[in-house]
Formats: sequence, C-alpha cells, structure tokens
Amino acid sequence: MTLRSIHARGYNNFNDQCSRIFHEINMMLMNCKNTPNIVYVYQRYGDAVMTPEQIMFGFRYIGIHGLEKTPDFWNVILPTVKKQLKTLDRQTTNALKQCI
Repeated sequence: MTLRSIHARGYNNFNDQCSRIFHEINMMLMNCKNTPNIVYVYQRYGDAVMTPEQIMFGFRYIGIHGLEKTPDFWNVILPTVKKQLKTLDRQTTNALKQCI
C-alpha cells in the first residue's frame, strides 16, 4: 500500500499523515509563546510534515504578538513560509488568509 505524503501541488492535508503527529504539532504550536519555540517546531517537523495551516499559524502568531524576529526566524521560518506560499491554491484559502 502506498501513502501519499505530499499533495501533488506541494502541500499536506491533515489526513496525509498519522493523526498523532498532526495533533502533536497542533499542541506544540498552541503552547509556543516565543520565537525559539516556534523555530524548534519548524525544524523538527518541517514543511514535509506540517500542513500549510500549521506553517502559517506559527508565522501569523509571531506577527500578531510582535515576537522577536531572531536570526532563526529569518533562516528557518521565513524560507519555509515562502516555499509553502508558492504552492497554495483555492484548496488552502485558510492558510492564504493567515499569511496575509
């Protein structure tokens, strides 16, 4: 049995991976209160596992709460967001809205 790990357009859906991992990422992001914690989640799971909504949530959280933009923000989070933003389409409107 083959599993599809990444959508043909280049993004993941929540059901493309083990539900435990999906919920683990959600719980980690929900409890991150500073930029280094969010960077850790991005480094641990990356865009190969995280859904577009999860990627944009971390990016949006930093912007809304005015968190410090450390060098890791520029080297880890921003390239991931840019890479994911190129693949978004009408199926991922929530992620687009969060990024804007």
